[in-house]
Amino acid sequence: MRFSFSILAFSIALSIAQPVKDTLKGRRPVSADQVNEYLEDYLLEEWEQQFPNYVAPTFPKVQRAMKIPVWYNMKFYTPDLQTLAARDTRDVAYASPARSKKETNDPDDVMEPRFSPVLTKEDEVAGVGGTDGLRVAHLRVIFELPSAVITAIQRLGLEEPGKLAYVQWYTKLGRRDPDCDMFKVSRETRFIAGAGAQKERATSVIPALDIRRSCQLVPRLPRNVKRMPDKLTSDNVLEDWDGEFWLNHFHYKAMYRSLL
Repeated sequence: MRFSFSILAFSIALSIAQPVKDTLKGRRPVSADQVNEYLEDYLLEEWEQQFPNYVAPTFPKVQRAMKIPVWYNMKFYTPDLQTLAARDTRDVAYASPARSKKETNDPDDVMEPRFSPVLTKEDEVAGVGGTDGLRVAHLRVIFELPSAVITAIQRLGLEEPGKLAYVQWYTKLGRRDPDCDMFKVSRETRFIAGAGAQKERATSVIPALDIRRSCQLVPRLPRNVKRMPDKLTSDNVLEDWDGEFWLNHFHYKAMYRSLL
């Protein structure tokens, strides 16, 4: 599988153009604390592998006012292993907030807010086939560490983590429904510390390369609901539907084969 990250400023390959700059001052749902929590764990593991006989130093941290590179979509090219001479299947996952229309060379660029559900890798067996090691998440931000933090990591003799993604989790895949053969998921939540019974979405910062492809979630209507509420559209259903979803693996051939 090949990956490509597209951007707003020029909407061409990452290796050619610079991404959009943004900060962690509240415009993005990911916080500096969450990034630093991931970064601390990542750098400690790298340090223990590279320098097992030395005490770990104080690692660099991301500050809220620092500029971070942000990408608005990532593309996947999956080879078709069952059809001779077939083209790679091209797929796009979005993490694109609403923005004003401007000139772009990327046919996949969008102006309306769009945040894709994606299949992510949870452990090393992911990608072997079936659902082992895969989990559904809602992609919210694709970003990279600030250049100053990357430079500080390199000075320590460590490899920087590359592109990262901030995701909101759905519940783990269980058994297929015997009637429709699809998996059922819902938003995963956790209790807010010090807030009693209040809950919030379960979130994580993960390596962007752990994302395997986009996926399609379809609202699962309860038995007492006969039709979709009029207020729901294809643009807002992932945000405004409070119930469960079906993971639609009949969406396209590559998706169907990956979940067999």
